[in-house]
Parts: sequence; C-alpha cells; structure tokens
Amino acid sequence: IVEKKQIWRSWHLVFLAEARVILEDFKKAGVRNLILKGPVWQTARYGYLLDKPSADIDWLVDRTQYGRVRKILTGRGYRLKRLAWMKKEIYQGAVPRASEMTYIKRIYGREVSIDLHLQAVREALTAWYKEPITKENMDQLTDHLLGARVWRRGWPVLPDSENLFYLCFNLM
Repeated sequence: IVEKKQIWRSWHLVFLAEARVILEDFKKAGVRNLILKGPVWQTARYGYLLDKPSADIDWLVDRTQYGRVRKILTGRGYRLKRLAWMKKEIYQGAVPRASEMTYIKRIYGREVSIDLHLQAVREALTAWYKEPITKENMDQLTDHLLGARVWRRGWPVLPDSENLFYLCFNLM
C-alpha cells in the first residue's frame, strides 16, 4: 500500500508539471478554460494532493477555441485518442461535435491523459432522453461555468457553489 501511494504521488507530480506548461500556453493563446477534476484540481482546492489515484485531468475549454487547444496539445506531444464506440465524424471539423475528447501522451512509459471537455457535462442524449439536458442548455451551462471561473493557488477552477453543482450534475 505504501509503495502504491508513493507511485501515485510521483505520478500526480507529472500531471501537475504537464498541466502547468499547458496552462501557460492557454493563457498566451487566450483560451478560456478551467480545471474540473483530477490531481491539479486537488492542489488548487486543498493545497495538496489527496491519497487517491487519479487517471487524468478533466479540463473544460471553450468549444469555439478548440483549434487553438488542439494546436497547443499536439505541439506538446499529445494525440487524440478516439473511442471505438464513437463515430469518426464526431471528432472532425473546426468545432467537433464530441462533448468530451481524450488526449494522451506517453511519459516514462505511461500515459498522461487529459479529458478535454467541450461541454460542461458529457452529452448523454438518446432517442429516449432528450430533456431537460439539451445541447443548447449544455452550451449555456458551459458558458456560465467558464465565466464563473476563479483562481485558486494559480489554477483556474470553479467557485464552491458552481463546483458543487457541477459535481452533482456530473454524477447524473
């Protein structure tokens, strides 16, 4: 257990280092963004890393700025990881239809994963489940959350009330 804990702590430091350089690139490019979950969020919210394994960083960005974000991530060595059950065309275009995309990079033989959210909550609409979570509602919520962003310990995150709302809504 102690060994595993040390491995996760070390790995979280890799996440933090990667996120810091990406955040600086986002700032230079004027990309509206905020951290939703993961080790970076833990550091921003609590000032330290939790003794909890984290597999990725969940990062919300302005969908209309996706071209800049893609250029930054690919320039840093990340590549898009397509999910087998998602149709290829969902990922294509200047503004993809996907609500969440995963970018990965190998560091020290392991994958660093960034879940790039283009909407605040993953689109879960089906033929049977269309309301009240329409694409338009998600776009409005995303815009609201990006506008509500605050800076904690040098990281862009949500204020407490919006953070609680997001985490509860995301569980749905």
